[in-house]
Amino acid sequence: MIVKLFKVTDYVKARLVNNIGLENWKLVNGLYASLQHMENSGTFWTLWDGDEVVIIAGWHTAWEGVCEVALFPTELFIKNPFPAAKRMKQKLSELAKTHRRVQLNCRSEEKFLKFAKWLGFKYEGTLRKFSYDGYDHVIMSIVR
Repeated sequence: MIVKLFKVTDYVKARLVNNIGLENWKLVNGLYASLQHMENSGTFWTLWDGDEVVIIAGWHTAWEGVCEVALFPTELFIKNPFPAAKRMKQKLSELAKTHRRVQLNCRSEEKFLKFAKWLGFKYEGTLRKFSYDGYDHVIMSIVR
């Protein structure tokens, strides 16, 4: 497996799971603008297994000392998460050294919560009906 800086075309090649793609969120500035921002920021990466996308992940600064993590898992990741998960845990460890708070929000589903906890995130609260489709999300963080 190899990690490369994210490119907009990676998103097109990714077979994302559970309808979590950005295209479902009716983003104010549109999908392409968000993907361009992810590419231009230099803080998003794609994990490849041969010519298949395993996961797209990255972060953006919310304000000084605080960053929000985004994870876009593919079907391939769900089948075998451990190789990618180890790399992600390393990346999160690096972020936690330079940010006092690393946070994410994810669907309030057991598989997502269990994975986030394994990565080191702690539950902080529920965002009721936060998702574009009305699902609850939870906010989780790593605080140093």
